[in-house]
Amino acid sequence: MKKVFYIFVASILLISFFGCEPSDSAKTFEKKTAESDEYSTFTPPADGKITVDQKERYIGVARDLTAAIEKQRDIIQEFNTKYNITDETQLGDLEKKDKKAFEEWQKIGYEWTAKEMEIYRKNNLPQAEFEWVASALTDSINTVIQQEVEKALTPAK
Repeated sequence: MKKVFYIFVASILLISFFGCEPSDSAKTFEKKTAESDEYSTFTPPADGKITVDQKERYIGVARDLTAAIEKQRDIIQEFNTKYNITDETQLGDLEKKDKKAFEEWQKIGYEWTAKEMEIYRKNNLPQAEFEWVASALTDSINTVIQQEVEKALTPAK
C-alpha cells in the first residue's frame, strides 16, 4: 500500500512542482479534458467499492506514471546540471535571472502535463477517477482490491 500511496503523492507533487494549478477535481470529480471543451465527470459509486476494471486501469496508470516520473527525474537533473541549479536556487527567480532557462523550464512543465494526460487517456482512466481510486484504496471495503494493487505494483525481488 505504501508504494501506491507514494505513486499518488509523487504524481501530485510533480503537478504542483511544475507550477500547475491543482484542479478541484478531487472534490468535484470533474476534469476538463485536454482534447475538448466538454467536461468528463466521474461520480463515485454509492457503495464506495472499486471495480476490477477500475483496479486494472489504475494499475496501468500507476505503472506508466512511475516510469514517466523516473524519466522526468532524469530530465530535471539534466536541466539542473545545464543551468547549474542547486537546491538553494530559487526557480521562481529563474525568470529574472535567465529567460532562456525559464522558458526551457516551462517547456519541461508543459511536456510533463502532456505526458501525464496521455497516460490517463492511454489507460482509459480520467485523472479524477484515478484520484478517487487512490483514495478509495484506503477504505476497508476495498481491502482485497488494495492487496491486489499492492501486489501488482510491488517490484519482484
